[in-house]
Formats: sequence, C-alpha cells, structure tokens
Amino acid sequence: MNQLDLQDRHAVVTGGASGLGLAIAERLKASGASVTIWVLDETAGHAAAVGLSCNSVVADVSDLAAVTRALNETLKAVPAIDILINNAG
Repeated sequence: MNQLDLQDRHAVVTGGASGLGLAIAERLKASGASVTIWVLDETAGHAAAVGLSCNSVVADVSDLAAVTRALNETLKAVPAIDILINNAG
C-alpha cells in the first residue's frame, strides 16, 4: 500500500462512522493525519471515533446551519482543516 505523508494535517470525513467513510478515515489515520468524522448518528459516531482514536461531530451536511455548527465545533479542537472528504450520502 502506498504511504501518504499526512503528518501535522487534519482531515474531516463526512459519513465517517461506517462503510467507505470509515475506511477513508482509517487510511488517513494510518498516513499520519488527525481525523474528525462528521456523522448523523451520534451513537455510531462515538463508537467509530473510539475505534479510530479520533473526534466525532454530529452534522447533517444537507443543513447549512448544522454544517456551520460542526465546522465551529471541529475548529475548537484543531487549529485548521487541511483535508475534507465529503462522503456523506
């Protein structure tokens, strides 16, 4: 597997609690990135975040106000978002 150098980078993965989003988040972590997953289901998000050792934020990406809240919550925990994987839906 190719190794990406994502040290000191932060990624947000929407729909990161399962399936392809979870696999992407795992790959980003394996490449050195810190990750926040944005999820609809708080319980599933928490479980995935524990497994990944990352943060999860509840966000409905079809709702601008929810995305704004998720962005602000994420930026309270990290200085910047370097990578956005829009996988939700």
